[in-house]
Amino acid sequence: ITIGKAVKDEEILIFTRDLLSLVHSGVPLVSGLTDIATQIRNPRFRRVVEDVSRDINAGSKLSEACEKYPHIFSELYCQSVRAGEQAGRLENVMDRLAKTLEKDLETSLTIKNAVRYPLIVLCFLGAAFGLMVTFVIPKISGMFAKFDTQLPLPTRFLIGLGDFLQHYGIAILLIGIGAAIFISFYKKTKPGKFLWDGMKLGLPVFGVLFKKAA
Repeated sequence: ITIGKAVKDEEILIFTRDLLSLVHSGVPLVSGLTDIATQIRNPRFRRVVEDVSRDINAGSKLSEACEKYPHIFSELYCQSVRAGEQAGRLENVMDRLAKTLEKDLETSLTIKNAVRYPLIVLCFLGAAFGLMVTFVIPKISGMFAKFDTQLPLPTRFLIGLGDFLQHYGIAILLIGIGAAIFISFYKKTKPGKFLWDGMKLGLPVFGVLFKKAA
C-alpha cells in the first residue's frame, strides 16, 4: 500500500480510451497493450499494463487480468469488462466506461474547485491562530500577569492554550503526523473506506456535494 494514489483517474481514462481504440480497430490485445505500455509515463501503471498484457498472452481474459489490481481497476470497471466479454460487446462497454470515467472526472474537478478556496482560507486561519497562541500570546502573557485583576475567560483560555502548545507542541505534531499516516493506510481497507465515506457524506455543506456527485 502506498500513500496517495499510485495511478491518477486521468491515466485510467486515457488507458480506457486507448483500449477502446484497440478493440474498435481489431488490433490484438496483447500487442496493443504492449504498445500502450510504452506510452505510459507512470512507471507503476506501465508495469501493471505490461503484466496485464502478459496475463492475456498466457490465456487470461482482460477482466481477469485487471481484477488482479483492485487498487487501480475498480470492481465496477472489471465487472463491466467481464460483461462486455461475455456478451461479445466489449467495444460498447469500453465506450461507456470511457464516457463514465470522463463524466466522473469532470464532476470530481468541479467539486475540488468548489471546495479549494474555503479550504485554503481555513488553512490560513488555522495557521494564523496557531502562530498567535504559540508565539504571540506567551510573549504578552507576562504583561497580563502584572495586572492585579482576573482576566476574562477567553484571554485566560488563550494563555493556557499557548502554554500547553509550548510544552507539548512537538508531541502533538508527531501524533498528528502519525495519525495522518494511519488514516491514509486505513482508509484503503474495506472498513476504512466505509467509515471514511460515511464521514464525508455526513459533513455539513460538503456532504451534500459528495452525495450529488455520487
